[in-house]
Amino acid sequence: MPLVFERRSCGAGSKGERYYGWALAEVAWPSGAGPARKGWRHLLLVRRSIADPSDLAFFAVHA
Repeated sequence: MPLVFERRSCGAGSKGERYYGWALAEVAWPSGAGPARKGWRHLLLVRRSIADPSDLAFFAVHA
């Protein structure tokens, strides 16, 4: 399934708001601690530059 990016600000910078494209996907990865506990999920948060869409940053999230 392709990621769907939303343009959101991540705060004010010296030249105004800093906007990026953000996408969130539920993922599964092996863990020595076992599967995610009930009510918790493993997620991948992806940040994409507006000026250079090939510039990506990835964040693993357990929420």
